[in-house]
Amino acid sequence: MLGLRRQFGLALGFGISSLVLFCAAQVINYYREPWLGVVPGNAAHNFVFNLSFYIPATLLSSGLALVSVIFYFRSLRTLRRNDSHPSLWERATILAVAPVLMFDALLALFIARLIMT
Repeated sequence: MLGLRRQFGLALGFGISSLVLFCAAQVINYYREPWLGVVPGNAAHNFVFNLSFYIPATLLSSGLALVSVIFYFRSLRTLRRNDSHPSLWERATILAVAPVLMFDALLALFIARLIMT
């Protein structure tokens, strides 16, 4: 059971890392003009900022969220095989990745709508 608790801890760790990276990317994106001098109307500045920082940070955050979800569901599956029930803390470990997954779903919907029109 100790290994199983460790997997829930890993899921929580990856989820929190994903959420922190996602929030940091959003805050830096919002304040990119005063902090980094990226002018909103300048296409070259925005392209370089998005390509060098925002897109990689968002993709890394999504990857960490995916790893967290995999650890979470593997742990739940192992608990079910052992005829055990997860505690409230173990159920709550997935909550850290919820905002990242919602953003990814909205982004996928936006891209799908762009492709269809």
